Amino acid sequence: MTSNGAFAVSRRRLVAGTAVAGLGAALPVAAGAQATPAASPAALDAALVLAVSQALVGGGTLADAAVPALVDLLAAEPGIEATLKELSAIPDMTPEALAAASPDARAVATNILTYWFQGRYDDAPVANRADIFFQFASWQALPYMTQPTLCKAFGYWAADVMPS
Repeated sequence: MTSNGAFAVSRRRLVAGTAVAGLGAALPVAAGAQATPAASPAALDAALVLAVSQALVGGGTLADAAVPALVDLLAAEPGIEATLKELSAIPDMTPEALAAASPDARAVATNILTYWFQGRYDDAPVANRADIFFQFASWQALPYMTQPTLCKAFGYWAADVMPS
């Protein structure tokens, strides 16, 4: 405030005022968006998803922490409950048994397998891929796998091998 009672405009006040005005203009839109609830995905049984996943993967230990993200992805599939029941009814998960399943069941089985082995769903990386990377079932297939970002330094592949 200046000596005559008027507010002095500075760059800081101008930026702060613009930010506050923009936030105020956006609030009614955000409040309206929250007032109408979004369609929630079907509530799936995580234990069923894990059991089907274990049968499809065929061994190893699947990370419990990665199941909720898979459940969320599967919940968006149409008719997923029936498809999961069809997959869980297969007594011996073999390529022949999957070939005899419905096209929807084969598509869901493919998505479940690529989720656990590559962190992908519908041919796209999943949002939590970095969080579950070392929990993929593919890491369990090898007795030891060099993960360059943890086990080696950048450029290790170009260094000369030291004679013993």
